[in-house]
Amino acid sequence: MKLFLFLTTLAALLASVLGAAVGPNAERMARGLPPLTPHRRAPSVIGARNPGPSSTPSVCSTGSYLQCCNSVSAASNVNVKIILGLLGIKGVADTTLVGLTCASLSNNGFCIAKKACCTDVSHVNQGVAIGCTVVN
Repeated sequence: MKLFLFLTTLAALLASVLGAAVGPNAERMARGLPPLTPHRRAPSVIGARNPGPSSTPSVCSTGSYLQCCNSVSAASNVNVKIILGLLGIKGVADTTLVGLTCASLSNNGFCIAKKACCTDVSHVNQGVAIGCTVVN
């Protein structure tokens, strides 16, 4: 047991002494000399293209509003028909895309779900946007 304690203490002492080793720049500066310049450890990439942004922010056309919707489906979808019926929204053509669980979004806003430009956001307080087009 005493041997284990002695070896553990010796290892801790050795680690602390080696961890506090003075580097070459510290020695130079202690003698009043300027530090050495850093060395490049990776090869330089000359002529590499600086990539631009991956995509431009989506901006909706006039008369439509950028929304962040959990899902966008056609009004002919059974679930969409049920939701529209429960909310009392009538007169939506079956081919019209409807956004569900939507919230307004600024032009550069962050959206985990689907970004969509929607023309009718009068029901967005109920989570529904009508006349949507999914954007990237």
